[in-house]
Amino acid sequence: MAIWAIVLCVALAFAVWFLRSMQDSGLRPGRRQFVELCEWPAEAAEQLLSTYAHLTPSDADQVGWALKQFFVAYVESGFKPVTMPSRAASDFWLELTRDHDAYQKFCQEAFGRYFPHPGMPPARPTEREMAGLRRTWLQVCRIEEIDPFDPDRLPLLFGLDEKLKIRGGIDYDPEADGLFSRASTSAR
Repeated sequence: MAIWAIVLCVALAFAVWFLRSMQDSGLRPGRRQFVELCEWPAEAAEQLLSTYAHLTPSDADQVGWALKQFFVAYVESGFKPVTMPSRAASDFWLELTRDHDAYQKFCQEAFGRYFPHPGMPPARPTEREMAGLRRTWLQVCRIEEIDPFDPDRLPLLFGLDEKLKIRGGIDYDPEADGLFSRASTSAR
């Protein structure tokens, strides 16, 4: 009798997981569009410009777009873990979380769940963070129509800190950093 209860619980858990994953995949195009079309609060950009006095409003717009790329990467990966590759975009994201209610509402609409800010991007990522970084790399390369295995340039999100000369930012060399080895495609 106990074995049937266990089998029933496992089957029920699988059914719930399957239905949720099917629902999430069906909602992905709408979630992506919501992220791409959302407008960030002006206060977040103002705080970014205050933190990095050398940036222009146009630079802040680029940071906002790079953060949208990151959020779309999260949606397109099926909500698998992704790793933030930019200090500037991470700082902008942190500013968005300061208005907890507005950020909570954004997350619900964009992801169907809360997406917490994990802290600053890691200088030396763990194996799990590296898998998330590869996943982010693959998705943003797709967004910008860059071959992730033979890139002709860095996607905005990965080149942002260097481009904007962010102190303490992260500079990437995709080949040296192991972002696009063919063995890493399981990070999808």
